[in-house]
Amino acid sequence: MLCRLFGRKRSHAFFLLPIGICSLAFGLLGYPSLSEGNRGLSMLMGMLTGFGSVLVIFGLWCLLRDRFLSPEKRRQQAIEQDDERNQALLRTASVTGMLTAFALFVIFAFVFVGLGWISAGMCCIGALYVILLAYFLAHRYYDRRM
Repeated sequence: MLCRLFGRKRSHAFFLLPIGICSLAFGLLGYPSLSEGNRGLSMLMGMLTGFGSVLVIFGLWCLLRDRFLSPEKRRQQAIEQDDERNQALLRTASVTGMLTAFALFVIFAFVFVGLGWISAGMCCIGALYVILLAYFLAHRYYDRRM
């Protein structure tokens, strides 16, 4: 998907590294400015730091792998990635993941509203709408292109 959107020549590292660096910097620079009572915000800054670190490490790994991989091996991986069986597996796994996420958000919305956590329940319902909107927009987009 990203290859078709941005071209095959670019690696995932060019997209992961800037996001990871920004997240890491925001988490590290934002943490010292918090007061002692903001436990939730300090946890958020720690999560942003960890998320940014993982993205930076993964981006560097992708960049180094693409740099030192032989052209023959790179061509073989591209052929395997474009194989019809692998494309069907990817679609099936994506749909299964989306339906699982949808079901979990429905369950969490009912549990949160039942516990009286209305704002958390509304966040789950909002996420359900985002999933549905993304699905219908993608379906409409690809229906017109194919």
